[in-house]
Amino acid sequence: MTVHDLREVLRERAGAPSPGNPLRHDQVRARISRARRRRRAAATVTAGAAAAVLAMALLPGAERGPEETTTATAGERLPGSYTSGDGAVYRRLAAAALRPGGPATASVTVPATGGPLDVAGVCEGSLTTAPPRVLMNGRPVTQAAPLLCGTGVRTVPLTVPAGVTEVTVTFDQSARPLDCRSAGGGCAPGRGPAGAWDLAVYTWTPPARPVDPGPVGHLPRRVGGLRLAGSATGTLAGPAAAGAFTVRVRSRDGHVRLQQLCAGELSGRLWFSYLVDGASSVTTSCPVLAGGGEPAVNDLMEVPVPAGRQVTITGRVGAWGPLTNRPVRWSAGVYAED
Repeated sequence: MTVHDLREVLRERAGAPSPGNPLRHDQVRARISRARRRRRAAATVTAGAAAAVLAMALLPGAERGPEETTTATAGERLPGSYTSGDGAVYRRLAAAALRPGGPATASVTVPATGGPLDVAGVCEGSLTTAPPRVLMNGRPVTQAAPLLCGTGVRTVPLTVPAGVTEVTVTFDQSARPLDCRSAGGGCAPGRGPAGAWDLAVYTWTPPARPVDPGPVGHLPRRVGGLRLAGSATGTLAGPAAAGAFTVRVRSRDGHVRLQQLCAGELSGRLWFSYLVDGASSVTTSCPVLAGGGEPAVNDLMEVPVPAGRQVTITGRVGAWGPLTNRPVRWSAGVYAED
């Protein structure tokens, strides 16, 4: 039937006598009225149930179930591409997510074409939130500074062996978490909570020319009751940068304290290795100072030395991953009691 035929039929029925059932229209109106009442009643019940659920959720101490994980978008807080502060262009290759109550591990596979690869992570929380371990092809990734929660987006370089064309990166939150007791101190096994992490693997293109990393932070002459016994400074640049320095110091109490400060977009991937009279090696990195200010006593790393005797502290500094056209300026200081 065409639209024209339908219109003709409607006109014929409109001019025809009323139907045999004179209550037909009243019955239709009554049926419509009943349907409207049922819809209003259902809406009232639904609203009451929603209010009850909301009230329970707002009650102090109300028990909550595990956080929903099925709708989490992998890498939702990490962009598909971006330009860093020093002009390097990042492109995301793959993304993953870890959520409380969900799977403890997540893996992605990306091509290794010879360009630099970085892992990026961001988490809402504090330094006591457990960071995930990062594994590449089943082996832990050696990191000077791990992913830390509550410090914004952090990146960790991946060192891909020669000849490898594809890598699988696994993020593992099943291991015992770390307790980072201070912003500049080390991390020890603890019982911190699991975090809601967004994670990704990026490749990046360096700036066309070397960039100025800016001035390095200030090492104060005194920190608490400690004096600055010696210091060194320098700049790392290039794909395989390294440096060395020596400080001679005498300690009355049998301890010295070490501090590192860095400037540059890739500051977090510098490592510092110290030898005391050629032995007692210790490795650390540039810390994340609370507020970005001068170091406090708790920010310094304590190292035992022979009391009352002059010792030689030999330091080496290098970087995890390349620093191509992205140099990092650094300062290292040795503190001792008066």
